[in-house]
Amino acid sequence: MNKAFLKYISYLLFISLAILFACTTEKNTFVTRTYHNVTAKYNVYFNGNESFKKGTQKLYDSYKDNYSRILPVFTYSDEAAAKSVTQEMDKTIKKASKLIKYHSIKVKPKQPSGRISKRKKEFLAKTEYCKWVDDAYLLMGKAHFYKHDYFQARINFEYIIVQYKNEEIRYYATLWLVRTMLETNQFNKAKETLDLLDADKKLPRKIKGEMASIYADYYLKQKNYEEATTELRKAIDKTGKKRLRTRYKFILAQIYQKLGEYKNASNLYAQVIKMNPPYDMAFNAKINRATCFDVESGDSREIKKQLEKMLKDGKNKDYQDQIYYAIANIYFKENSIDEALKNYKLSVLKSISNNDQKSVSYLAIADIYFSKLDYRPSQAYYDSCVAFLDRKYPDYDKIFLKTANLNELIENLNIVDREDSLQKVAKMPEKERFRFIDNLIEKVKEEEAKKKEEERQRQLNMMFDAKNQGNTQQSSSGKWYFYNPSTLSSGFAEFARKWGNRKIEDNWRRKNKTVVLSDDLDNNSGNSTDSTKTKPLSNKTREYYLRNLPITDSLMTRSHQKIKDALYKLGRTYKDKLQDYPKSIGSYENLNKRYPKNEYLLTACYELFLLNKLIKNQSQTDAYKNQILSNFPDSKYAKILQNPNYLDELMTNSKLAEEIYVKTFDLFKKGNYPEVIKNCETVENSYPENRLVPQFAYMKAVSYGKSTSNDNLKNELNALIKKYPNSEIVVPAQDILTYLQKGSLSDIKQKIANDKFYTDTINTVSEVSLYSYAENAPHYYVLILPNTKAIDANRISFDVSNFNIDNYGMANYNVSAIMLNKEFHIISVKSFANKIQGMSYYNSIKNNPEIFKDIAPNDYRQFIISADNFAALFKDQDVGKYVLFFTKKYLE
Repeated sequence: MNKAFLKYISYLLFISLAILFACTTEKNTFVTRTYHNVTAKYNVYFNGNESFKKGTQKLYDSYKDNYSRILPVFTYSDEAAAKSVTQEMDKTIKKASKLIKYHSIKVKPKQPSGRISKRKKEFLAKTEYCKWVDDAYLLMGKAHFYKHDYFQARINFEYIIVQYKNEEIRYYATLWLVRTMLETNQFNKAKETLDLLDADKKLPRKIKGEMASIYADYYLKQKNYEEATTELRKAIDKTGKKRLRTRYKFILAQIYQKLGEYKNASNLYAQVIKMNPPYDMAFNAKINRATCFDVESGDSREIKKQLEKMLKDGKNKDYQDQIYYAIANIYFKENSIDEALKNYKLSVLKSISNNDQKSVSYLAIADIYFSKLDYRPSQAYYDSCVAFLDRKYPDYDKIFLKTANLNELIENLNIVDREDSLQKVAKMPEKERFRFIDNLIEKVKEEEAKKKEEERQRQLNMMFDAKNQGNTQQSSSGKWYFYNPSTLSSGFAEFARKWGNRKIEDNWRRKNKTVVLSDDLDNNSGNSTDSTKTKPLSNKTREYYLRNLPITDSLMTRSHQKIKDALYKLGRTYKDKLQDYPKSIGSYENLNKRYPKNEYLLTACYELFLLNKLIKNQSQTDAYKNQILSNFPDSKYAKILQNPNYLDELMTNSKLAEEIYVKTFDLFKKGNYPEVIKNCETVENSYPENRLVPQFAYMKAVSYGKSTSNDNLKNELNALIKKYPNSEIVVPAQDILTYLQKGSLSDIKQKIANDKFYTDTINTVSEVSLYSYAENAPHYYVLILPNTKAIDANRISFDVSNFNIDNYGMANYNVSAIMLNKEFHIISVKSFANKIQGMSYYNSIKNNPEIFKDIAPNDYRQFIISADNFAALFKDQDVGKYVLFFTKKYLE
């Protein structure tokens, strides 16, 4: 019995010791390798990979495609979707880090005696003996990628490429590195890397489908649709997953549709439908296939019938906006513009929750009216389009700019119409005016009564419908309205039908919030006590209409000025922003005809000269040229007409004046006033038309005043303000006058030396030569701290090092702390490959609570800086100047 027990104990002890020795990573034996490979795979990697798969599936399920534009090849670019999988990806990173930490075997095995085979030599040359470590690095990099932490992802992928250059995994890492480059807009590097990979004869066949899809993603991001079609066809042929092949076919069909290859597009959409995709994709494939109909080669009646049938299908109730849009497109192709407009408007009407479709329907209507030069309805529809349009929509900036231009146009058209109408009423005899206003009031009352009746009838109908629906739903579910999803959904739909999609905010009923703001300002102006509050005028009283009429001479003069300004602006808008030259000519001619001595006469005549030259109306061109030369011989425009090189000469002189300005300002700060006055007079005589004339005048005035007396200084500054009332020099000049009244000469000197406006002016002139923008150059992160006892620079440097260890352990960054000068410490982190890596680190560290918890925001500055600019900063010592450069080039 005792012998058996001892034998059992010995056996347990042996097993325990075997496991104990197997656990160590300091020995490299068959047992330790087997133990760590098995444990790494089934205990750590499996869990991390499952979390990764869960996260990617969650991202796929939550992502909603926008079928109004070409779909992206991959769905991981969406920022909101990336945030939704943070938990799963963090778990993946944690598991991968654990595998690397506890199962990595780097120690070499015992070298056998005697002759060593080639295979054995390769085995002994390895740097890692746990075969799941490289997979862990790749998995960790992919998890960082899905979190949009592209900098850290890139570190992982590049590590694999370098450390496992003879292993197959390097190809996978390279493809993920290319994905990272594409997401960070490094398109040239991405293309170079893909081309090198494609030329590699050892490239595994099983990843060629993935590589083709990444090529397609690259070409789509570059809008190179021809090349994208080639790569998508490769991806379809070499990809096994049905879901991916279906998506690639749909994207390929969209591209063919965009390129006008409707037959190819139609065939591919038909293939997509047969592959049983999700309902959204199937529906859009049917819609797009109908839109691909070629009006020149067939009859559209059958397709319209199919679309009408889809409208009647209950499953398509939420998709009616897209169906009407497809019908409208067919009519538009057939040049049936009225029918197209009718169906585009029905698409808008039926679009309740699909803002993407609503925006493109609005856009289609706006484009039609714009092509007809019918600007009023065009502006209204562009304005509605921009309200719903996604900022990532192709050509969003152009659409937004066109909308802004039309808004400006309509605003000025309305001013002319409004002021003409007000003047017309104001010029009526009093009795006739009152009769006119009384008729307006009667119409307002009739309209209000009509709307009240319509609203009352609508509410009665809603109550009747709700009662019937409530009875039915109460008997079936017994739920109160706000707990009943069906009733609640019906209420939301009713609200959307009436009001559309509105933000939750004050005055949500109003489209034009500026009206509300104006009303609020009017109501809150003056004393806010109840006794002085004025009650808003009713639009059913004469006073309401009389208050805006230009009855007095001064009000009439003001009204005419508004018309003059508006007509001039209309001419500029038509010409420069809409290129509608005939309407621009009409506006300028209307201005000059109505107001022959208006203040815009010279400029309007020059614009009419240019416009008639553009439309090749030589007689009118000559007429306006002669008018300018005869009536305004000393004007800038006359000089331009007489000397074709006038503007080039003006530009050269301006550059010379800027160079003199920098030198003069340096003399000004040093108090060398005689030289300042001399330089200012040189510029005044030699370059009288340069843009810095007011600034030179300011320095000359102050220098003269400082060289003589305070009274002269006051006189010079007052004259300067009178001469340049709209210039930026008015503010510093008035500040000095204020100091003069207080009699503080030291303050005046300090004010002149440190005037912010001039510091900014000098910075904008000199920064180009001092700092250069090179986004692909090596960059450093820099933290500037004041040299005070309250701030412990060494402690902060230590905290930055800890931050790097916790978040960038593999990067091995160098942290240093030195004195920039007597006033500032400078802590730097080196180095980052380029601007993108530097900005990724900057955004990661800038608000870290552990580092900045004891420092007031105004007590430090942080930025990234290229290596060359870092040297320039040390030489120049002006932190503020570089912060200005950083803000403009990196943040703005």
